[in-house]
Amino acid sequence: MAKIILDTNVILAAFASRGLCNSIFELCLDRYEIVISEEILEELARNMHDKIKLPASKTKHIITFLKENCIVSKIHEADKSKCEDKNDLHILGLAQKSGAKYVITGDKDLLKTKVYKNTKFVAPRDLWEINRKNFSDYINIVNKFIAVLIGKVCKKNNTSGINDKIWNNR
Repeated sequence: MAKIILDTNVILAAFASRGLCNSIFELCLDRYEIVISEEILEELARNMHDKIKLPASKTKHIITFLKENCIVSKIHEADKSKCEDKNDLHILGLAQKSGAKYVITGDKDLLKTKVYKNTKFVAPRDLWEINRKNFSDYINIVNKFIAVLIGKVCKKNNTSGINDKIWNNR
């Protein structure tokens, strides 16, 4: 399972309302190993209180949930020249330490980074499209496999197709 980092703004939006970030969060819980850091958790707790006025008890519950369902990783020191906003250096350090495939963020400065140490920086919508395409490719492969199996069964039973099986059993 690939590792993925969710920036604070994506996690905050996921818990603030139902929408794309909430769907991204659920997708990541299902298909990725989510990597976060203590710095992300601290920033999240602060923003939940300051920005969306979430009660401390609810914030604590969310932080506990994240600690139980995500990998909480330490960070490496990041290359300061690769980041415009020095407050985002911990994200680069986390990407370097974890080897995550993606960082999902809505932060315009971080999105300018594009790639850091083999980690791609993408917006939530971009991750949604990547997964939609991958799922479509998977469905196409499964459909081709099923068609081959049906062809083999029909050949073995001397029928020309699945419709013959259905019509002959009437």
